Amino acid sequence: MGKVSLTSRMAIVFMLVVTVVLTAAAISFNYFCRLHFERKDAQVLNEKAEAVERTLRSSPAFEQRTASRIDAVIEHSFGFATAVVVDGRTVYSHHNLSESLLPLAKGIQDERWTVDYGGHQYSGITRKVNQWVGGQDTVVYLALDVTHRIHFFEMIQQWFAYTLVVSALLSGALGVILIKKA
Repeated sequence: MGKVSLTSRMAIVFMLVVTVVLTAAAISFNYFCRLHFERKDAQVLNEKAEAVERTLRSSPAFEQRTASRIDAVIEHSFGFATAVVVDGRTVYSHHNLSESLLPLAKGIQDERWTVDYGGHQYSGITRKVNQWVGGQDTVVYLALDVTHRIHFFEMIQQWFAYTLVVSALLSGALGVILIKKA
């Protein structure tokens, strides 16, 4: 077996450099996209939680009008599930999954959380409303279905993998052509 020619070695190095640069770009893109969506989720959840909390604080008791006002806050948002719990009793639940998600979310001590349930992933927030309606403990649970993003990231990762393979092959071939012409 003979030595590998200088042209082949240079082409391989060029191909490896292109592959490393593209891999770093793909990893960075993936990281910053995920970070962007996590921050956007946190912002949306905080805004909704604050709106629900303001609605509760402006109501002397939990009544139908309070539920209608919370509905107005949540209704126009895609993929939200909401529950309001007063002294351990659920007094409001928006979206059928609230009953299913609530036991999962109650066990989490952090304000922000993620839960997998029924093939879906939810990003959520737990907000305590102190001293509402006669000092009763009131907790607001909000969850946002982020399953569609999982599919988006899987598709992007596949696209990056295919692009990386094609780029590596093309850069190796281009490297050979450019090195032979020089």
